[in-house]
Amino acid sequence: MTDGSREVPAGADGEQAPGPHFRRLFESAPDAYLVLDPDLRILAASDAYLAATRTRRDTIVGQYLFDVFPDNPDDPNASGVANTQASMDRVRRDLCPDTMPVQQHDICPVDGGSGPFETRYWSPRNSPVLGPEGQLVYIIHRVEDVTEFVRLHDVGTEQQQLTSMLQQRTTQMEAEILRRSAELADANRRLGEAAVREATARHEAQVERERRQALAEREQLEAQLGQSQRLESLGQLAGGVAHDFNNLLAVILNYSAFVEEELAAAIAGPDADAERWELAHADVEQIRRAAERATALTHQLLAFGRREIVRPRVVDLNDIVVDIENLLRRTLGEHVQLHTALAPRLCPVLADPGQIEQVLVNLAVNARDAMPAGGTLTIDTANVAVDDDYAAQHVGVQPGPHVLLRVSDSGTGMPRDVIDRAFDPFFTTKPKGAGTGLGLATVYGIINQAGGSTRIYSEPGLGTTITALLPVTTAVPEPARPVVAPARRPPGRQTVLVVEDEEAIREVTRRILTRNGYEVLTAATGAAAVELAERTDRDIHLLLTDVIMPAMLGREVAERVRAHRPHVQVLFMSGYAHPVLTSQGILDPGVVLVDKPFSEAGLITRIQEQFEPPP
Repeated sequence: MTDGSREVPAGADGEQAPGPHFRRLFESAPDAYLVLDPDLRILAASDAYLAATRTRRDTIVGQYLFDVFPDNPDDPNASGVANTQASMDRVRRDLCPDTMPVQQHDICPVDGGSGPFETRYWSPRNSPVLGPEGQLVYIIHRVEDVTEFVRLHDVGTEQQQLTSMLQQRTTQMEAEILRRSAELADANRRLGEAAVREATARHEAQVERERRQALAEREQLEAQLGQSQRLESLGQLAGGVAHDFNNLLAVILNYSAFVEEELAAAIAGPDADAERWELAHADVEQIRRAAERATALTHQLLAFGRREIVRPRVVDLNDIVVDIENLLRRTLGEHVQLHTALAPRLCPVLADPGQIEQVLVNLAVNARDAMPAGGTLTIDTANVAVDDDYAAQHVGVQPGPHVLLRVSDSGTGMPRDVIDRAFDPFFTTKPKGAGTGLGLATVYGIINQAGGSTRIYSEPGLGTTITALLPVTTAVPEPARPVVAPARRPPGRQTVLVVEDEEAIREVTRRILTRNGYEVLTAATGAAAVELAERTDRDIHLLLTDVIMPAMLGREVAERVRAHRPHVQVLFMSGYAHPVLTSQGILDPGVVLVDKPFSEAGLITRIQEQFEPPP
């Protein structure tokens, strides 16, 4: 079929209907198509269209187009139906193809189930198919899912803002040059030739200085943008690696614990070869410790990539500095002096206190290593107001009130080429084995995830200053809650449904739960878990599901299981939950998460907390 074709295997006006071979050919086409009659009822759909819209052929064929694909009822500005209707009206009136601009038209939950619509963007084209006498017989509705391209476009917003700023600066410079040129013309009319030559020389020199200044500013901004884009790409790569690595570590850690437990029992036995078993026990312990160190590295990778789950609250940075001061002194050693200069009445910021402590520890360790013969480390805070000029010169900084956290040392300093790569993960100037290269990368990720920015000033022989700016928050601090240790009790044979697509993780989780007295049901996919929840007669007390799985994400699994069992508790597990569960890295209300890789004690504690009655 082609746009406006009159050779149509149609059946609406008595022509020969398409045979089974033609229908199979159409349905297996690689593009997403619908065949509509002139009244916009669906006559046929390609497999690609069904996959893109999560629909089935037997439920949409014969239906009115907008009954199957209505506007999102939760979006008061939804215009997908109106825009598509207008395009169809143009096709029926002009009998010509109509290409629509990119449209947001959200799709219903799978199979008409409950839950929010899914945001989608489409590039549609509607084409008429005419009969032998020029009458409209069909409308071919072709769409392309461009959702990912739109999201990638959003990621480029910062670059567009920078480009706009550069264009504005260029326009201002052009206007200034024109104004100065007018002044020069006026001087030519009033002065003699000698005065004109002198004025012209001065003006040209001024214009040249301003041109060079504008060029330098542009090059500086382009360099900052390039570094920001490079670090963003590295962060996405680091987060993906950490996700897969966390799954492997969960298996290594827990199976090492199982083996350690068995070896300990063998050593204590009456007939044991104690020396032999103790050597084996020490070997396994080294495996476990290596896995624990690798776990710490994955958390640093996630922090650099701004994919770490954070629990921010309204905090005073002065309080954090005071609380951690003793730890920092022990970290620095006696040969390094620590001084603090904390501003009174410091404004509050919204941040995760534990992560700010990690920032201070990482910077203290770097400073200590840069002062092997001793020196001074200074931490100071201040309230600052970022103006438009400063924000325009620094990518990612917004104007407004901020809190400054500055850490300065009197160490060896860094040359320009090292400063340019200081925030890159795994970049280090320390000897092999003396550092991971993640200290400053983690600082960069934590501050950026909190909405702030980080800058380095350093010169060889003059020390280094790391400056972090965090935006002031107007949020109200939550009242302190008393810490009450939950009363532990035997599980009482509760049943846990475990949903995990990685077989090794699924098995080790099942084994942990079984060892601790729980009944366990397992499913390798979200669909299998939903089916199991529907057909089993057993009570299910807790759903323990991975977050990121093929075909159906953990959140959708929880919603569909709760549709049949509304009282089931839900506990998510993931080492990389940021894309699904959080906004700005913050857990959504009601979401309970156990981080991978988890230990047996950590997982059981989390599960027992789910079964504890609320205080």
